[in-house]
Amino acid sequence: MQKNQANLPDWSSLIPVLPATGKRTPALYRELRRLIEAGAIPAGSKLPPSRDLAQRLKTARGSVVAAFETLIAEGYAVARRGAGTFVADRVPTVKPVVALETKSADPKMPLPGTLGVAMADARTLKIFRTLLSRHLARPGPEHFYYGDPRGGEALRQAVAAYLRQARGVRCEARSIVITTGTQ
Repeated sequence: MQKNQANLPDWSSLIPVLPATGKRTPALYRELRRLIEAGAIPAGSKLPPSRDLAQRLKTARGSVVAAFETLIAEGYAVARRGAGTFVADRVPTVKPVVALETKSADPKMPLPGTLGVAMADARTLKIFRTLLSRHLARPGPEHFYYGDPRGGEALRQAVAAYLRQARGVRCEARSIVITTGTQ
């Protein structure tokens, strides 16, 4: 017995081109967003079903679903139960970022507001220098050996106490690990 299948719609104009290497979900999200912002996929248009798109892109369906969910969360698409995912009627517009000229002698100096870059005013820097000088005038023995790789004990205890009180998390200082960086 042969199963009759309805002709699938032609999604070929809506299928993004993904790079050969790299993570599929962010690449698919960026490409779909670019197509939506450029108007290649007009407002109100139905996006391809996640199973069909995953099959055509030879990727996991979970990647397509995650990309669709990100588009929905950012207002570029809407999901309609039983009908599919559609481009939002009012797509958010993002103004292009214009680079500011900096008067820095170092061209590698990041712009203010860059992730991981702290900018301090003159008063803050003066206070910081005063406190640093005061604490390092007579350094204690703790300054001459490596600290705990999990982070300072006092800080880990304070974080654990905060998590217990504010978030209701049951934890102890020994379960906390403090790392450096912003990521």
